[in-house]
Amino acid sequence: MLEKLSISIVRKMVTGGVVPSGDEKLYAYGIQQSLVLLINTFSVVILGILTGMLPEAILFYLAYAGLRTYAGGYHAEGPIRCYIYSMALIAAVLFLINAVTLTAPVLICVALASSFLIVRLAPVESKNKPLSDPERAHHKSIVRNIVAIELITAAFLAALGFAVFAACIVLAFISVLLLMLKERYSFDHNNNHRIH
Repeated sequence: MLEKLSISIVRKMVTGGVVPSGDEKLYAYGIQQSLVLLINTFSVVILGILTGMLPEAILFYLAYAGLRTYAGGYHAEGPIRCYIYSMALIAAVLFLINAVTLTAPVLICVALASSFLIVRLAPVESKNKPLSDPERAHHKSIVRNIVAIELITAAFLAALGFAVFAACIVLAFISVLLLMLKERYSFDHNNNHRIH
């Protein structure tokens, strides 16, 4: 559906002289990815409003999406499954944030352990998203930077007394790590694929 809409938009852009002919696939892909991002962001905002946890939903989504993009891990087959799994994950995280109170020592231990493992394992390729050697090196470098920034942000939030917001970042670490482990385990054992 989004692919057809993207192609239709690009055709109109080519006809209007906005986009050069011959680059339609590239522009259609860019528009499709932009629409996916827009839909996901809108859905996160709606979920946050419905649960009364808008700041938590947005913070988790930002921490999760930024890290997940480069750390890799399990990718659902097809955009609809991806969307459903992503929204279910965010709903589960919001439930956990509301239901469980994490103390500062627990947050620190979990943050350090999960971030260490993420940096150690990243990037984890998916059968749906293979990486070249230069891409792996680039992704690993970006993951280190994102983890450092998010750890500092979580520590700063916790120090200011915003443990709930620090928990959002820590739960993003845990979520990314679990998806990395799921894909690494299934890729390694089911496909006998070399993991880097």
